[in-house]
Amino acid sequence: MKALLNIIALLIVTAVSDINLNAQDLKDAHTVEFGAREHDAASVIASQKEAELKRAHESGRIPGADAVSSTGESGVGTAETHAAMDEDVIFGTVPMEENGDWGMNLPPVYNGLVMQGYESYYKNIDMKTGEDGNLYVAVIRQLQISDPYTARIDTYRSPDGGKNWILCGWFGYITGQISSLSLLVESKSNAVADSTRLIVFYSFSAQSGTANADLRMASFRRNGTAPQFAVVADPAAGYHFCSLSAVSDGEFWQSATYFGVVASERKNDWTGTRKLKFFRTANWGSSWTSAEYITGNDDVNPSAQFVPGSVSDILIATERRSSGMKNKIALIRSTWSPSSSFTEQELTNGIFHDYFKPCLTVKQNSPADSIMLTCTRLGWATYFYSTNGGSSWVIDAALSPVNGGTNKTYTWCSSVSSGESPFTAIYMSNDGDSITVRRGSPGSMGTPRNDANPNTATSFSVPVCATFKKDNRNYSALAYVGYLNTNVYFNQEVIRSLGIRLAIQGMYAPSSDALTTADTVSVILKSGIAPFTTIDSARCVIDPSTMTVSMLVNGMIPGIQHHIVIRHRNALETWSYSFAGTFQDSAFIDMTSAQNRAFGNNMIQVNSSPLRFALFSGDVNQDGTIDATDLAMIDNDAINFSGGYISTDLDGNNFVDASDMAIADNNAAMYTGVIRP
Repeated sequence: MKALLNIIALLIVTAVSDINLNAQDLKDAHTVEFGAREHDAASVIASQKEAELKRAHESGRIPGADAVSSTGESGVGTAETHAAMDEDVIFGTVPMEENGDWGMNLPPVYNGLVMQGYESYYKNIDMKTGEDGNLYVAVIRQLQISDPYTARIDTYRSPDGGKNWILCGWFGYITGQISSLSLLVESKSNAVADSTRLIVFYSFSAQSGTANADLRMASFRRNGTAPQFAVVADPAAGYHFCSLSAVSDGEFWQSATYFGVVASERKNDWTGTRKLKFFRTANWGSSWTSAEYITGNDDVNPSAQFVPGSVSDILIATERRSSGMKNKIALIRSTWSPSSSFTEQELTNGIFHDYFKPCLTVKQNSPADSIMLTCTRLGWATYFYSTNGGSSWVIDAALSPVNGGTNKTYTWCSSVSSGESPFTAIYMSNDGDSITVRRGSPGSMGTPRNDANPNTATSFSVPVCATFKKDNRNYSALAYVGYLNTNVYFNQEVIRSLGIRLAIQGMYAPSSDALTTADTVSVILKSGIAPFTTIDSARCVIDPSTMTVSMLVNGMIPGIQHHIVIRHRNALETWSYSFAGTFQDSAFIDMTSAQNRAFGNNMIQVNSSPLRFALFSGDVNQDGTIDATDLAMIDNDAINFSGGYISTDLDGNNFVDASDMAIADNNAAMYTGVIRP
């Protein structure tokens, strides 16, 4: 059967001369047909028993199983094999969960040097979206002679779509070397935030290189507590583990999540792959079972995904190196319950083109239908896909354009289980100058977003992407290592730069057309449609000379109406007019140029040349009206000669007096109050 599949692939796949985009994604693509996945009887029985056990675990019907506690930890079961505890690892200090005010510019995820990748060790960062809605990044640090460690991995969390990053936890070794990693983020209970755990698989050599590198796991909560470390497996003598690809069924389970990793077991001199091995845990890393897939080929750079169905599978894409032939793309498929029984399929024939570094993503709906695989082919970025769970594949669909050049070195892809355009694919030029992002569906991957990396990327590390949901919409994000392996940067399509010019009546000086002092305001981005839900918010400092604030906003939807709400410690809350979200990366709103820039024309003119409008000053108690209550507070502070940074000081001169009273009194006489949609 295996030989027959290879012959079919050889007959069907033909040379591809050009790659084009959009409607032409499929211009030169071809289809490879495979028979339906056949499972042996023992595998079916094992999968059925496993599914029954998982349902019982999830519902709490397993005798003696602990429920998820307030810290998200559950009881530990048993399995066939046991991992050894990692005694040499040093875990970092626990960071704070809090997050401060948002910054003016998008900061790097990590500042510092990153371990340089090479050969099969290009996976030195990874990014995942958690079920808690946070984004997570793991990075292998490049340490200096002055550092107390020889190997270290840091993990970071962003609760606000990438605008700020918090250190979740780190761990290191005083001897040895970490050479590759793969990240998972799983929640034991979606109702308990701190049950979210980061699971980092990594290869570790006690030497300075990669020889004899074993396979290890680190697991800890998102706030850096409850660490667990294990040596999952040792390689055979003269071999090492590399090219890790973590995989889980966590899309469908919580406390009953099973997860694992696929690794290449290669000779220390890299002359060939002994086998691919799959390690899986049914008890959150306390013990492991394994399966090995010996194909008789040199299968490298595996990418693994869970394939849900009546009998769930694990699907592995590999770069198959064959003597005297071009590199092929091959698929290995076995049951999710580790089994030595597997089937394999070659998607390319090894005659016309070399294919490199596959990345696989499976849309996690059950049963699985859509699957995508990205890779490079002679410097082009290309993708393969199946819309029937892998029974047939379209190969050589265009990811990069024909005029984009044959200089593509890395690709990556990801997906979510539902929504419009659920797949994201990226590719990078070999000099790191440009990373291009496309989000769409197989066969129609959407308009390319070129140069999504504001900073030049390194050519020694693969950029990674994640597809994530916000307000029931799908978006794309990417992380990459900067030039000379310095810093980890982030970008995503939801984040836009928003600038606002605004004036505060009491602090505005007509003679200089500026504010008398800098001050803080809160800016809230809201939907323009009732009930006007809050999309994002920030606290910003007004530049007094330009009267501007600038911030990054997350979730502005192009073409959809929005409002901005501005709040200041002694000014009247002011809503902007309704404006459409921009398709550009930045937007600027001048609230001072016209009275109708405020909803209900709710601003006061403070200058005629140039024409300026400002927020009403005097709502000292922030109850939405300027009235006798505010006047009484100002009067009391004036009588007491109060001064400093206090809300009753309307003109910002750090002293409360008659001038502040006059401003508020005039506004109170006009019955000034908040006007909302």
